[in-house]
Amino acid sequence: DPWSQLTSLIYQQFYLNRLVVLERPADSDYLREVKAVNCGSEDLEEKRRDCRRWPYSAAFESKLPLRVDTSGYSMMAGQDPREHQYLVRLAFNGVVFGFLVLGVATQYLETCPDFRFRLQGAADELALLLHRWRWVQSQRRAQQSWRGMLTGIPEEAPFRDLGRASHLLENRLARLEKTFEASETACAIYDLFGQ
Repeated sequence: DPWSQLTSLIYQQFYLNRLVVLERPADSDYLREVKAVNCGSEDLEEKRRDCRRWPYSAAFESKLPLRVDTSGYSMMAGQDPREHQYLVRLAFNGVVFGFLVLGVATQYLETCPDFRFRLQGAADELALLLHRWRWVQSQRRAQQSWRGMLTGIPEEAPFRDLGRASHLLENRLARLEKTFEASETACAIYDLFGQ
């Protein structure tokens, strides 16, 4: 179960008040709660948990964490007025692995203006880890069955790997560009060959 360590990492890194991790099983569009910190499943007011409906669909389409406590809507019960709630997608290569529902103090947000960018970067890295973890689990299951050994199509693997690699490269490049755009000091960028 990778969720315990990942939840602890995100909770501590971003000084969150509350955190709920909703996982999307591979064969379903309905999310299930896997971990919660400083709250419980009864605190989630959104009970449908269908990732095709709002606010999950809006969070998936958004490139950054979606603030969900606007206009009187709240994902978690008992919201402190000094807390903002966000919904963050955990997606890699177009596949949704789950969502983070979190509450963060407005005081922390004031001291960290790039909070949403940093949080989405961490969520993208988590999604990559979850993708890799699921892939390793599926490879183990496939190797344990004779049927999996006989039905594998080796021609598809290079195309899947190329798609994953290009997606990773795009994410890293976008993160690097944001870092340099936010930098207030002069810098020189060289490629692998020193040019």
